[in-house]
Amino acid sequence: MSLIEKLQKQCKIKEAAVLSSSKLFSKRKYTSTKVPMLNVALSGSVDGGFGAGLTLLAGPSKHFKCVCPNTPIEVYLEEER
Repeated sequence: MSLIEKLQKQCKIKEAAVLSSSKLFSKRKYTSTKVPMLNVALSGSVDGGFGAGLTLLAGPSKHFKCVCPNTPIEVYLEEER
């Protein structure tokens, strides 16, 4: 029996799994923005976008960080309507 099998057997959480085969984390729904490079920055794909969870943007001042949070909020509100 491998170490991962022993750990899963001892775990009391039924949904416990290796992250790559997890039911909870494997399929993320991405909401695409109208800005392709912002999609790349958020998900690594031009067709991607942002998903559920925490997204942090860091960088020097005057590098256009304040515009980034507004675009996903607009897209999310439009999709919810």
